[in-house]
Amino acid sequence: MNKCLVILGCFLTFVLCGCSGEVEDDLIDVLANEKQAIHDYLNQHATGEVLAIPYYSRKGMLIDSIFIFNHNSSGDVAKDSGWVVMDYDMYDLNDKIWDTTNPEKWSEEFTPGYAYGGPVLHRVDTARYNFLGEAFRHIGVGDAGGEVIIPSVLGAVDGRTLRYKLTSYNVFDDIAEHEKELMDAYMAPFSSADTLHVLPGEVKSDTITYIIFLEREGDTRKLQTGDSVLLNMVYGILDEKGLSTRTFRAIREDTTKILFNERWQRDIPSGLTKGLQRLQQGDSAHILIPYGMAYGAAGRTQSAQGGGKYYLEPPYCTLWCWVRVKEIFPQNQEE
Repeated sequence: MNKCLVILGCFLTFVLCGCSGEVEDDLIDVLANEKQAIHDYLNQHATGEVLAIPYYSRKGMLIDSIFIFNHNSSGDVAKDSGWVVMDYDMYDLNDKIWDTTNPEKWSEEFTPGYAYGGPVLHRVDTARYNFLGEAFRHIGVGDAGGEVIIPSVLGAVDGRTLRYKLTSYNVFDDIAEHEKELMDAYMAPFSSADTLHVLPGEVKSDTITYIIFLEREGDTRKLQTGDSVLLNMVYGILDEKGLSTRTFRAIREDTTKILFNERWQRDIPSGLTKGLQRLQQGDSAHILIPYGMAYGAAGRTQSAQGGGKYYLEPPYCTLWCWVRVKEIFPQNQEE
């Protein structure tokens, strides 16, 4: 019996070792083929200098390199920290698109990472595998942009080699200062309008929601929790590329009535809740909501079919809103 077990054990060891060797050989072949495919792609499509940026393991072993090409570095480039306002298209080496911030290129074959398109913010830091951050240290601000290839062993998405086409619109160091500049620029045309500052609490704060009153209907009752309200409202993301391209909620029908209760308020940014509570029947206003009173550093995500998540509202997004309060129905009023 023991002799049979020994023979069986030796046989299984031989089979498993053989299988392991075959798997290893297959992996080596796959990686070698990928390197050749990247080399061929660069030979065919790269013009000018190709930058190879190597990445190493913690033990100093070379893992692989990313390749930056067709890039214009004449504009401002990112430093070791800060932020980039950017758009991207993500392809494989066969030019099949797998993600993009351009809604005109969306298809049913993939779920875009940002539900309302771009541009989006990318944080540049010294994290070990911040491949796009590294690319933006060489791709300057401007429409020319640049491209980067990330081998599968570094940035695999379903085992694919990734090729990004990147465009940088702005680089800056401090996100709070940048947001303030955006909001000031938005408010500049309304310098003669009444403006109300709303803080997240009772203490002084740099996180301020601004209400720019366009029409005011005198001293009447303000909207309160528990009321129903009939209104028109459009809001979206404030950025350098315009205000109307990424509207993600629109309530335009005069018959739309909202129950302004705590449940409804939980689904919208706190800055919008506080802004609406300052409005009266007949008022119309712009409301600017900083990320600290919107969806913060995390943004708001939703699960995608087939796994993974995508952003409904991206991290650090500043929101704008136009609203007209048509009619307020107090909580205890009989209709």
